[in-house]
Amino acid sequence: MSGGGGMGCEIRLPETISVYYRMVGPVHVFTSPELRGLHIGNEDLAEAFRLIPVAVSGLLEIKTGVHAVYEPDVSFAEFEEHLNDLDADALAAPALQMKMGERNHFVRGS
Repeated sequence: MSGGGGMGCEIRLPETISVYYRMVGPVHVFTSPELRGLHIGNEDLAEAFRLIPVAVSGLLEIKTGVHAVYEPDVSFAEFEEHLNDLDADALAAPALQMKMGERNHFVRGS
C-alpha cells in the first residue's frame, strides 16, 4: 500500500488482506500481519467473524483516508466448516482472505 497526504497522490489499497485465526483461551482471535493494528477477539466465533470486515475497512480508512469495503472470501458457515477440518498446524496459514468489494467507489475522507 502506498499513499501520501497531498493532492495528486495516488493511494493504492491492497486487493486482499490475509487474516489469521487462533484461539486464546476461550477467545476467537483474528489478526493480520499485513494490516498492523488489526486484532479482533470475541468468545463468540460468529460475532468475531462478523466484525472482521468492519475492522479491516475501518482500519484501512483510518490509515489512508480512503473508504473501501472489504468482504470475506467465504461465508461464516464455510469458514466454520473449514475450521472443523483443520489440525493445529494448519492454523499457521491464513484462515481467510478479505477481498475488496466489487462495488467500491473510493471517497477520500475529510
